[in-house]
Amino acid sequence: MVRWLLSIPVVAAAVLGLGVVAVVLGLGVANPAVGTAAQDEAAAAGHPMVGSWRETISEPGFSSFEVLTAYHADGTTVGGGTTAFATGPAEVALLGPGVGVWEATGPESAAYTVEFLITDAVGSDVRRETITGVRQFSADGQSFTGELRYEIREADGTAEVAGERTESGTRMTVVPFDAMVVPDPATPTP
Repeated sequence: MVRWLLSIPVVAAAVLGLGVVAVVLGLGVANPAVGTAAQDEAAAAGHPMVGSWRETISEPGFSSFEVLTAYHADGTTVGGGTTAFATGPAEVALLGPGVGVWEATGPESAAYTVEFLITDAVGSDVRRETITGVRQFSADGQSFTGELRYEIREADGTAEVAGERTESGTRMTVVPFDAMVVPDPATPTP
């Protein structure tokens, strides 16, 4: 009996806590000024930035690399590429997905900011990479070229490294189902 009575305040506090969370989340969803950049979603939906992209990032003196990124009409973006990369002879860093915001700067141009969290192989030494860039889209909206600047900061905010890169991208499209040929497992491959 005592156990049951003691659990009532705990359950009530949990329900009250969930109610507060729901109200706070509801305010964030209902108020368009809260959250991402204030954009008209209907207008942004027709902007060439909206969609999924294969992006190639280049920096003089380093190998180019690819990332896959989706840009949404509400001004948000999420993407990522290789999640582990060498930082030294026996060191590996893990890169989380990029999360950010974008806004149209013209009918065929846009600006964006994306952040990534970076850790060492055991999950410590957390750093933050911030990228900000500008893009110009082709007339058909199927490709872009751009420039970006990046900085990586230590957990305490100390700047570790910064630089500039160029980027290019092509819009992802649906590959027709019949175009994907799967070999018959019974047929030996040469």
